[in-house]
This record gives sequence, C-alpha cells and structure tokens, in this order.
Amino acid sequence: MLLSSPRVLFVDLARLAAAGGASAEPMPWDGGPDGGPEGTIAEPAELASIGGAGLAALLLAAEPADAPALCIAVGSAVRRGLPTAARATVAGRSPLHGGLAEGQVGGSLGRRLARTCDALLLRGRAPTDVGVDGLLVIDERGAARFERDPALRGLAPDAAHARLRERFGDVATLRVGPAAERGARTASLASGDAHASFTGRGGLGAALAALGLKAVVVRGAEVSAAGGEDLVEPSAVEPGLADLARALAQSPRLQARAADGTFELAPARAARGEIDADAAERIYAGARGAARERVGCAGCPTPCGWSFDRAGSAPSGPSPGPSPGPGAGAPGVPARFGKVWALGPPLGLAGFDDALALAQACDRVGVDAKETGAALRVLAGARGALGDVERMLRWIDELGAGDGEGALLGDGRDGAARALGVAGDDDDLRGEPGRGVAARLGARVAASGADPMRTFPFLLEAGPGRLLALTGLDLPPGAEDPNDPAGKGRIVWWHERLVAALDATGFCAFSAAGLLADGELDLDGLARALGAEDGAALIRVGDGVVAARRALAERWGVPSSAETSAPPELVEALAEYRAFDAARYAAERRRARTSTPPTPASSARVDEQRGTPGAGSARLRPKGALSRALGPEIEVALARPRTWRDVLDGLPDAQRAALVRRGQPIAGAYRDGRRLGLETLVRPGDVVDLVVAIAGG
Repeated sequence: MLLSSPRVLFVDLARLAAAGGASAEPMPWDGGPDGGPEGTIAEPAELASIGGAGLAALLLAAEPADAPALCIAVGSAVRRGLPTAARATVAGRSPLHGGLAEGQVGGSLGRRLARTCDALLLRGRAPTDVGVDGLLVIDERGAARFERDPALRGLAPDAAHARLRERFGDVATLRVGPAAERGARTASLASGDAHASFTGRGGLGAALAALGLKAVVVRGAEVSAAGGEDLVEPSAVEPGLADLARALAQSPRLQARAADGTFELAPARAARGEIDADAAERIYAGARGAARERVGCAGCPTPCGWSFDRAGSAPSGPSPGPSPGPGAGAPGVPARFGKVWALGPPLGLAGFDDALALAQACDRVGVDAKETGAALRVLAGARGALGDVERMLRWIDELGAGDGEGALLGDGRDGAARALGVAGDDDDLRGEPGRGVAARLGARVAASGADPMRTFPFLLEAGPGRLLALTGLDLPPGAEDPNDPAGKGRIVWWHERLVAALDATGFCAFSAAGLLADGELDLDGLARALGAEDGAALIRVGDGVVAARRALAERWGVPSSAETSAPPELVEALAEYRAFDAARYAAERRRARTSTPPTPASSARVDEQRGTPGAGSARLRPKGALSRALGPEIEVALARPRTWRDVLDGLPDAQRAALVRRGQPIAGAYRDGRRLGLETLVRPGDVVDLVVAIAGG
C-alpha cells in the first residue's frame, strides 16, 4: 500500500511560463508541515505514502498560507490499478468560502498521472493577458511544460477537450469552462472524455483559472491493473484482486446501482420519507425513459455513470431500456440523481427533461450544478420565476458570459441572497432536503467542503447487527434511526474517517459501501484489499486525513465547521461528535472490546407481540431495480400481525433470495417513511416499501 517517498511534480507556473521551453520534473518528497497535522494519530509519512486526499492536504499545508496553490493527487489504490479506483483528488483553497475545497474526478486522468507521479502541486500564476488560455502539458516521462492556446478562450469544457485531443492526440485533460475564465466562484472542473466527470463544490474551477490555466493535459498510458512494473513493490501485487472484483460483481446493492445508476435514489429516498414521492417518481421515470449509455470507472463491474438523450432531439442511440448500450453520433448528457434533483423540484420544475436541460447548461458554462441550483432558487424566488425553465436557462447563459442578472449566480446561493437583499434558507445540503440528523451533522462538521456522509445510509440499511459489527462502537438504542440524534455523533465520526481514508486511497466510496453493507467484505477484509493491516488501521488513516484538513483550515484562518453553532435538532449529536472526537478512536476501540455493547432498538418501536387476529394481507412494494426482479407488488397473507423477520422468512425462496443475504436483510423496509426493524410488527393492511440503494451521486 505504501511507497517510501511519493513522487511530486512541483510546478511554479509563473517561472515555467517565463522560462519558455523549460520543463519541471517529478521528484521524491519527504516533507510536510512542521510536526505534521496537530492531533492526528496517523504519521505524516503514512498519509503521504497513501497519497490522494492525505498527500494533497500535506502538500497544501506546506505552502505559504497566502500563496495560490492547487493540488492534483492520486492514491495508492489508483497506483495499483484496483477495480473502481480511477479517481484523482483535486484540492485547493475555495474561492467561494475560503476553506478547503476537495473533489474527486474520474476519467483516465488519475491513472495516467499515476504512471509518472503521485501528485501535481501548482503554484504561482501564469500570464493571462486577454482571457485564460494557459496549458500545462505533462508528457510520458512526467515532465511538465507551459503553453498557450488562444483558441481555447471561452470554449465549453467538452469543446476544449476536443480541441486538445486534436492538438495532442490521446490525452486526459482537466479543464474549465467560460464561467471560470470570467471569475465565477462556483466554477467547476471537468475531466474525462464524452462522459465528463465534473467536480466543483467550492469553486475548484475558479481556482484553476486563477492560476492562468484553461487546462491540464496528461499524456501517456494508464497504469495497468494490479499495478505492475516499477509502480509498486512486487510483493504488493497480491492474488486477492480477483476476489475483490468478484465481490464487487456480486454485491446486490452495486448491482442495483448499475441497473438504475444513481437514479435508484429517487424511489429509495421517497420510501424513506425524505422527498416527495410524486416528484421522485417523475424524475425516476424520466431518467429511465431518456437513458442512453452507461459508463463507469476503470475496472468496475457495476458501472453507475449514465448519460441521457434530451426530449425533442433525434435519437442518437438505441431504444432506452434497463441496460442502455453505446449510442452513435453526439454524446448524451451525463447526469446523476443529486444534480438533476437540485435543478428540478426545488426550482418548481416537475419534469426530468427541464432539469436535464439546466444540468446541460451548467456543464456547458462549467459551474457546479448543486450550488447553481441553490442560487437559482434564491434568484427565481426573488423574481417570481420558479418553474420558468427558459428564464433560468437564460440566467445560466449570462453566468457563463459574466454579465446580466445571471452573473449573480457566480457567487453561489449566499452571495446571490446578499446581492438581492433576501434571506437564504437553512438547507445545509444545497437542494437536498429531508436528510436525517447524521447527514446534516456530517455536512456541518466536514473539513473538506464535500459531503462526508454521501454513502451514510448504507449503515442504516444494513441493520443494527451489521451497524455494530462494522463500526465496533458502543451505540445506544435508536442509533440506526436517521431522525434520532442518539449515537449520531460517533457514527458520523467513524463514517467521516472511513470516507476520508477511501478518498486517500482513491478507491470508490460507493463500491466500498456496497461491499460492507451486503457483507461481501467486512471492514478488515476491505482494509486488507486496500493494503492496510486491518479496519482500525484504515480508520486511523482517515483520522489523519481529517486532522490534516483541519490543520489547513486553521492555517488559512477558517474556523472549523465543527465549532459553529448548530440548530436545536443537531445540538445533541454535535456535542457527542465533539466529545467522541476528543476521546480518539484508539481509546474507544480498546474500551469497546472490553464491554458488551447493547443491541440498538428498532427505529420503529416494537408493538405488542399479541396483535388482533383476523385474516388479511400486507403489500410489499419493491422499488427501483428490485421491482424488475420481483414485480411491482408482493402480497403476503397475514392471519395476524407478524414480525418483519417472520415475514421475510415466510417468503418463497426466490423472493427471499433477492431480499436476504447470509441471513441478513439486503433491502431496507419502510412503512410511511419509517424504517422497520426485524422485530417490528407488520399488520394486515400495511404497505411496506422495499429499497436497495447506496446514497450519494
């Protein structure tokens, strides 16, 4: 998992541009901030060797606090070519809020970069006389040179990539759109080819453009599967990679995500009572009808990336269906559920195609869709334009041009609210209302500017027993209820560090969630697959990453979000988070091993075991991919109330096999938006929604 010295390519753009044909080359790096991040239980050398988010935070912390810098780093799982590990971490100081902005980008960028270096640290500013047209080109040896191309000015990210492919051939690019060139603080970054991967929370695109760069171009081949050559020590290429790929392919939750992409979240969140069921059904049905092509990260057997055809346009691919195949002609519009939802119902738009049109417009000008959706809600609300998609499209075009009323969107939701003199809302998750206590707490305490709880519900869906087995924590009754603050502080603490560790290695957090929730791997097994000694060691790495991020915030004079005030419903959970954070994971782990943790109670109180007799039935409604395997409804005869465990045990073998794995429920069961525990009674006349989904995306 570890290399003795990460290879870092340090680039001072001002000097490189002034030097003409000179180039910079990677070098071993053993440095870090003085003494390492304060309070971490992971050594700086360990974080640096793992790479990704950990290495990026250390490199940024070693830079002068007031100097512009941006880091692109790859993790150890990317270097080794593990299945689904193809993401690069991009990190820098946010132009939007001044704290750390960190995102993960897909495509071939990470695996190409890993061939020659583990991190690229950009410093200084390249000249930008008229517009942003700078290029940083990294060749097959890892050497970097600076070039300019005036033809790139004002191009959309996809057009810029096409231009760069014409010039340089088969390359990976990280590029910005016109909004970044014009200083929009919500500007995003695009990676990948026809199916671009966008990241931009906090304005990472604006950070790249502020350095004078329109794009970073990476030439050369990708690392091969299982590492190889001089990238890792021979002993690190273990035969267990085939087992990892097999586990990924067998995970029911990952299979469900592949079947519907991230749009599996629409019926799942509706069943949990988090979003309006009718709006969710319209988005889900629209996505299914417009689905065109499916792509995923390198080596992933269950790809979850989808692109779509816009309504009213000539079909450019095969007929939509459960498994869209490659299309012909122009590429479809890439989109994920979170992006489409933020640009749909909260803006008064009922149809999938209207939301997709706004998503396409955001991609064209190169801005973060969720932040833009939140800002649009403010602007449209102030102008009485909620539901007016044409007006919103015009505003996004103005955002890209940097003029007109739409330019207000470039300062995000809060900036737009200030400019208009209106009050913003308290929606922590930007267009994603209805989330439980843990998700809202995670957004508040995050040190990276990203949602650390994006995969959180996998713990809840896995049930109380799995929750205890995975975390090893002492959890109180009600801990698995998303709306109950009990235990949420320590669950968020644990999960934040798990996701931070995964982001450091570059392994897909959603794949990890599926493997853990379905029991395909336990935490120790996942940790070993990623090269760590055990689960505790993996969490220790995550703790170090979080500590390094916090050290950056302190260095930049940005108060830790964990220290800010909390709304009343989060006070208890935030207090527990702080107390547990102070106690440290290692001490809690030792204490937990010497005690017998109580079994949490069901999120729905268990009724009396003696119900009223009487023949009847309950209806089970599989949602999303489950409905295509089991049908839209299952009727279960009930002579009297029975526990959910008994209902599952009484199903025919084929149905039970789709809902239970290794004796544990795979599907989450919800009645009126409340989760059913295994001992919760199901009564005649009940309607139970069944979902298999991984949060996020």
